[in-house]
Amino acid sequence: MDLHDNAVVAELARQQSIETGNKVYAVDPSGMDAVYIDGQMLRWAYIDDVEIVYGDADAEKWEAFFHGTRH
Repeated sequence: MDLHDNAVVAELARQQSIETGNKVYAVDPSGMDAVYIDGQMLRWAYIDDVEIVYGDADAEKWEAFFHGTRH
């Protein structure tokens, strides 16, 4: 098992989230930050001390928001 392979790490995180029922922070198959909840891959970010968790369907909206808050 190659733990330097993002796809392998992503699958292990997905499986762990299903088995434990916990959030598992890892990467997606392409190496981007991801969180797995009940086997579902989501994106996450922090703004101040608030964690934002969002899916791919809302990614464009949240990325535009994050980009606007960083400038």
